[in-house]
Amino acid sequence: MTDERPIQTTSTLHGDNPQNHPNASVGISVLLERMSVLRNDNIALQEQIVQNVLQFQQQEKQTDEILEKTLRHLSMTNDNLTIENNNLKEEVSNLKHQMNRLIEDKNQLQKENNILKQQADHLQKENNILKQQVNDLQ
Repeated sequence: MTDERPIQTTSTLHGDNPQNHPNASVGISVLLERMSVLRNDNIALQEQIVQNVLQFQQQEKQTDEILEKTLRHLSMTNDNLTIENNNLKEEVSNLKHQMNRLIEDKNQLQKENNILKQQADHLQKENNILKQQVNDLQ
């Protein structure tokens, strides 16, 4: 990715050779040195970019694995909760049926109790009549 072309010196605008101008030689040397430093910096930055991309890809892979594991866990938890919810619904339904049967049994026992009370009242009346008859006979 780096530009490895050799740096060529060219003549100035007026056709003069840069060696004929000592200040120009120093300026070109400084520019060449600066360019070399920049090229090295560029190489270092490119290497850092490659490292950053590799690190990002690794982190992305790890994150994907964690997300996938979490999703599987949530899916299993959801399935388990759905099963538990269905079991609880069935239990509630069974308890409602049992409660309805108990209410029916209670109502039936109340009817039987009322009949027994009526029979007891009737027997009490008969007993009172018999007592009166016994008193009348005395």
